[in-house]
Amino acid sequence: MTKKDRILSLIDHYSGGNKSEFARMLGVSPQAINTWISRNTFDIDVVYAKCEYISADWLLTGEGEMLRKEGCEKETTGDNERKSDTSVFLDRIAMQAEEIGRLKARIDELERRLAAQP
Repeated sequence: MTKKDRILSLIDHYSGGNKSEFARMLGVSPQAINTWISRNTFDIDVVYAKCEYISADWLLTGEGEMLRKEGCEKETTGDNERKSDTSVFLDRIAMQAEEIGRLKARIDELERRLAAQP
């Protein structure tokens, strides 16, 4: 699922498809929402902070369920749930940092090979 698909799903769920209402809910301009859609991107911090019960995994990857089931059942979002979601973000960041390191090493290796060619 693309970021555009995710933002459109959020608009449908949280504001019944009304982009202006969704923008008000997030505290951004309607133009910002249209820009996110056209550029296939969005401000993940704003969306995660304002959309109750949103799954961090779904927001980051588009995989799984959009809403956390345990959050919807409880009707409250406690600190432990936010900490759990924060740890998901931190784990993903760590994995991405490792991948970036591997890719940089590979780029360096390929650049050395290229420079060594006659």
